[in-house]
Amino acid sequence: MVPVAHVIMHVAFCASIARAPETASVPLRVTLVNRTEKPNYDRTFTVTRGTADRATIEFDAPQGVYRLLVGSPKYNCASVDYVYFIADHLRNMDEKLHDGPAPLVEPTLMVGSAPPPFLYLKPQVVLFDRTTTCNKPVVGDPIQVAAQTEYDQDGYYSWLNATRDLIARAPLVAAFQIATPTGEFHYIRLKLPFPLPWRGWPQVYQFNVGDNLIDWVSGQPTDTLLCPKIYETSAG
Repeated sequence: MVPVAHVIMHVAFCASIARAPETASVPLRVTLVNRTEKPNYDRTFTVTRGTADRATIEFDAPQGVYRLLVGSPKYNCASVDYVYFIADHLRNMDEKLHDGPAPLVEPTLMVGSAPPPFLYLKPQVVLFDRTTTCNKPVVGDPIQVAAQTEYDQDGYYSWLNATRDLIARAPLVAAFQIATPTGEFHYIRLKLPFPLPWRGWPQVYQFNVGDNLIDWVSGQPTDTLLCPKIYETSAG
């Protein structure tokens, strides 16, 4: 049996759906396309407009990275995204429909499993100058990445966007920024060659976090680029 993730998708309506009567039926087509342009999932859901500005649909998706297409041709609304599903995980995600053609996206994906104590700290990816070295204090403020992250009970999913300025400054050092209860930060180096120019399909990097890493980090100095050898970042 193919391993799957159970997906709970919250679809925000576009303006044309929002203007429809509360009793209107809204068809929502969800398609997952793999790198060979073959649809791995294709289904049309029918929801009632109702009084809310969004609808929730559920389905099972095979593990892997996909181009996600969500649309309602009846209302000329669409959304395009790239997503990664981890087998046997419950995935809560948000998608916003746009009036007319959906804007193009060109992200790098960073995903991983992690226990609730780690996700509670809302880790985020930041960048440092290439001169930043392992187990040395970081100099200056980290470079913020245009990113979006969704946190679930047992995992996280990040979309990282490479701006022209970041590409011009490459290579940069990527790290997880983790807040402490006192407002300081730990930084864990990631083996993530970001940013990279877009080549038609997203690079996916998986960084799974275990309790042993969390325990180790808690005893380390803050404002230092930590480079533990107890984890690996895999690319796909």
